[in-house]
Amino acid sequence: MRRRKDWTRRTDYFAVMQKIDASISVRELLERFPGAMTVFIQRRMLCVGCPTKAFHSLADVARIHGCSLEGLLDAINRIVAGARGTMPDPSPTP
Repeated sequence: MRRRKDWTRRTDYFAVMQKIDASISVRELLERFPGAMTVFIQRRMLCVGCPTKAFHSLADVARIHGCSLEGLLDAINRIVAGARGTMPDPSPTP
């Protein structure tokens, strides 16, 4: 008897390996990767407790807070990479 391939596991693997981009909402990011909360806290952004986090994308957050979108995404992707099992660079980004 042949066993079926577990496509769910494969789909999850590819979903996890994608980088976080600027279009993801803060709520979705924090639901998927709670460790990303530290990026907002270190930068003194109140996004973690904000009632509009469900509607604001990371691009919106960068524009509202006047910070570099590339720097924000880089810091978040390093945290997410650590959650995936690879060690992020420990040096903080300004």
